[in-house]
Amino acid sequence: MYTQDYDFILKLVFVGNSGVGKTSISENFVDEIFYNRFESTIGVDFKTKILDIDGKKAKIQIWDTAGQEKFRAITKSYYRSADAMIIVFDLSKKESFDEIEGWLEEVKNNSNSDPRLFLVGNKSDLPQKVKTEDALKIANEYNMVYTECSAKTSDNINSLFENIAKLTFDHCLLKNTLKLRNAVNLNNDSQKRNKCCIIL
Repeated sequence: MYTQDYDFILKLVFVGNSGVGKTSISENFVDEIFYNRFESTIGVDFKTKILDIDGKKAKIQIWDTAGQEKFRAITKSYYRSADAMIIVFDLSKKESFDEIEGWLEEVKNNSNSDPRLFLVGNKSDLPQKVKTEDALKIANEYNMVYTECSAKTSDNINSLFENIAKLTFDHCLLKNTLKLRNAVNLNNDSQKRNKCCIIL
């Protein structure tokens, strides 16, 4: 089977309450489809897609974790080595927004890689129970990038992932933790590259 070539990997881990639309967001982005049904993720779902970042091919790994408490022991292990953690809540359900700080605490306690943090308000097509200014306030407090989207209508889905990928790429370069597949010179300086990157 043919596998599209890529230069480096970015591991994105999605967390949040059950039913907020984490799976629908990843399905819309990767498969360009929306299923109008709800089925809880069991443990972790996994998808990949190739994106272009600064002229290089990035393999985006999307780890979609279950939001149910009974799966937490399994899903926490996937936080390790994450390049980005994306906390998703439902704009039409205030209770999912109220759980954000709990998810941030879980990320802090179980991630060992200082991931870039993102906050996503999904279901922007529905009547909103969470004000944008309230979401921006908590995002600013915890140094997260905030985006609103709709997996159902595809609003902001592609731009969401493009923004996450680019900012995570920059974050990994700054931390010297970019995971390269080949000896690709991303900085036009091979010595610097060998010091800053993990070669897969």
